[in-house]
Amino acid sequence: MWSTTGLLAYTRAGSAGRELVLFTPANATERKLADVDAEQDTFAWSNSGQSIAYAQQVDGKRQIFTVTVANAKSTQITKGDTDYFQPAYSCANTVLVFTGKSTDGKINLYQVNLSSNNTLSQLTQDGQSQSPLLGASGLDNQRAP
Repeated sequence: MWSTTGLLAYTRAGSAGRELVLFTPANATERKLADVDAEQDTFAWSNSGQSIAYAQQVDGKRQIFTVTVANAKSTQITKGDTDYFQPAYSCANTVLVFTGKSTDGKINLYQVNLSSNNTLSQLTQDGQSQSPLLGASGLDNQRAP
């Protein structure tokens, strides 16, 4: 998937599972950014092209992480017993929306406000919502519940 800055990110098989890799076309180089979840290797570029959100297994549950492209530093965003995957950034990169599958099997959308201590909130309650795609208005103009 291409970034707004002209870099290409993709996943591939690595020695310890799936890897998120950054390719720089200008000098034809690639480097590993992070290990990603083998079942859900979806990821999302921030609109600034400075970070990528992805899912990775932690203690048997998929959690959302972000990785800074410049230094490959990963930060865990979610924790707990819910499986989180399929992240999407808001337009201003202040909110991450993603799918979460709870221990009772219900699938809903969640969000984390990245500008306020990664506050997690559940967006849907129907148990069947997944695969968020954020349009031009994102969620940046809305308050997190």
